Amino acid sequence: MVSDDALRQDRELEQALNEGLLTLLDRFDHDYLGRRLRHQVDHIARFFGAGRPGLHLEELELLFSWVERGMHLLGLAEHAEKNVLELEVSFNRFNLPGLPPAFEGLGVLHLSDLHLDCPISHGKSLSAAIGERVRDLDFDLCVLTGDFRFATRGDYLPAMRELSQLMPFLRCPLGVFGVLGNHDFIEQVPLLEHLGVTMLVNESRAIERGGDTIHLVGVDDPHFYHTDDLRRACVDLPDDAFAIGLVHSPELAGQAARMQRLALYLCGHTHGGQLCLPGGRALYLNARCPRRLCAGRWRVGDLAGYTSRGTGSSGMPARFNCPPEVALHRIYGLQKNNRALDRTLLSGDNWVDSLVGTNATVRLPCHFHLSSQQENWLLPPGSPWAQRTRWSLEAHPPRSI
Repeated sequence: MVSDDALRQDRELEQALNEGLLTLLDRFDHDYLGRRLRHQVDHIARFFGAGRPGLHLEELELLFSWVERGMHLLGLAEHAEKNVLELEVSFNRFNLPGLPPAFEGLGVLHLSDLHLDCPISHGKSLSAAIGERVRDLDFDLCVLTGDFRFATRGDYLPAMRELSQLMPFLRCPLGVFGVLGNHDFIEQVPLLEHLGVTMLVNESRAIERGGDTIHLVGVDDPHFYHTDDLRRACVDLPDDAFAIGLVHSPELAGQAARMQRLALYLCGHTHGGQLCLPGGRALYLNARCPRRLCAGRWRVGDLAGYTSRGTGSSGMPARFNCPPEVALHRIYGLQKNNRALDRTLLSGDNWVDSLVGTNATVRLPCHFHLSSQQENWLLPPGSPWAQRTRWSLEAHPPRSI
């Protein structure tokens, strides 16, 4: 039986939707809005996207149905579903040029591919599991890089109800910002903003602290709807702006690197593969970009980026060898003394000493492993920065199903 509180919340969401739909006409260019709406109602776009032919795995409902049946026959379905709630927290440090002093040590909570109405039959809801993971984290800013609901069509109010339960855990000094993904409709924007998420749809927003300013740049989904416009989103940026890009998919990394307007590119979409072989090798990533851009930290030219493995799951409530992720990014400027030590408290008695000027990645729960890797940053041959050793302290939990 539906409670009175739930009914009251539904009425509030429906009222916010009805009032907000009219504001879309004033806020967005009519050409963009028309294209977005046409793609949403175009049944063919469910399978082929807009202007990008090819199947999209999340739309192959019959395939997922058969895979799910197969897992039930093999006795793996319950374990795969429990994995959906086994969220890992990854701590990532970025040292980036141009960061204003007042934002030194900026903590950015990064959630992506929430799929909050994922049909989980065992244990707590996904929103409750995420809330438990983030409530003790220290962050200044929260970003949500798209895909709020489980399906790509149908009712989006269930996902909005779950988000309303999660929002008290996400509130932070500089606010909560988001972009749309390929599972999201443009009509969700008023609902998301009603719940406290500032949505950036080919737009930018200035954030001030201590007399300094940084900028967030957000674009619409570049994978399925192809209604992204990064140039338009950057048009109001000052020439010397420090900007963080929020994009649903890593597929705009090349364009963003060429434009040289973003210092950091945060995205998701790929789920890291979601159903992976032992060792985390993805069977399929559903993104038109190099595999190295599809999970974790990457760099293209001067552009640093991070692709979340996703906080939720789509297609079916299942994950193998690819834990869902809550990412906390800590951003610093480039320091003169790049050998200074910074002690970061992780959990309980575990801590890491990381070199300022390097990037440390730690996932919990984990076994620590220190490694180095030569990175080619795709800079001109002969450049002193064309190759550099990246040291990272990473977790390698057992990857058994």
